[in-house]
Amino acid sequence: MDKIAVVVPVYGCPESLQELCRRLIENLKKITSSYEILLVEDHCPKGSWEIIEGICAAEPSVKGIRFSKNFGQHYAILAGMRNTQADYVVIMDCDLQDPPEEIPGLYAKAKEGYEKVLVKRIARKHSILERVTSFLFYKFLSYMTGTQQDSSVGNFGIYSKKVVAEMSVLTERSRLLPVHSRWVGFNSAYLEIAHNDRHSGTSSYTFAKRMALAIDIVLSFSDKPLWMVIKAGFTISFISFLYAIFVFFNWFFGEIKVDGWTSLIISVWLLGGMILATLGFVGVYVAKTFDETKNRPLFIIDTRLNLEK
Repeated sequence: MDKIAVVVPVYGCPESLQELCRRLIENLKKITSSYEILLVEDHCPKGSWEIIEGICAAEPSVKGIRFSKNFGQHYAILAGMRNTQADYVVIMDCDLQDPPEEIPGLYAKAKEGYEKVLVKRIARKHSILERVTSFLFYKFLSYMTGTQQDSSVGNFGIYSKKVVAEMSVLTERSRLLPVHSRWVGFNSAYLEIAHNDRHSGTSSYTFAKRMALAIDIVLSFSDKPLWMVIKAGFTISFISFLYAIFVFFNWFFGEIKVDGWTSLIISVWLLGGMILATLGFVGVYVAKTFDETKNRPLFIIDTRLNLEK
């Protein structure tokens, strides 16, 4: 009999946790008697940990993990993955927009021979602004990383023990579950599932946060920005060459009377743009390398409930 774990990163939505766990247990029992629910609390200031403590005290199958500070959603997912030995791991959000009732269907699809089954959300309940920002986020990410990212595919899905083991050993600091899931490979399938309304609260992912995350992932996964700068440099050089010819002929026919003006303008156009454009990108890549060489832990766990250390 397969053991199934559900990993839920928790930040906000304390009102939904009791209902979430009730529905998870109800649906997991339809599949197997061997299951666990890992609620990974990302140091939420809204009282989520107190709710988790109460749930864990009443239900041994629910495990609680609390970070020492806020590290981020995708680190919380990683912590859950590293603290389970289940045969299949379901990843979902805590706001009940991902319906627990779909887990039996995900498991059944995985048992057809797929190492991971990802959810494509249809009839999404996000606001127009959230859908637009999500679309732009994934379009930008796809273009800059040279991969196909789908804005309808989020965290919700089921992953085999093999996939979880490979994703768990990835140590880079910039993390996004859909990107890492695609990178590790393995055969996958998709299920279209209706998106529910949020049980409570609002999303903390603003447009600014999405774009900051996209830039962070791009600079960690791709060297495309450097190639774009190289192309821009050659383009500027070509335009500068044409402009240099134009300025030279003006000088030759006596249109320019100031000594040194020609060479100065040509030099500024030719080198100035290239230097300024490349300096920032190179600096960011160096900073990223420096950050990775620190080799600090990706997260720190403060408290575990119903889990062995």
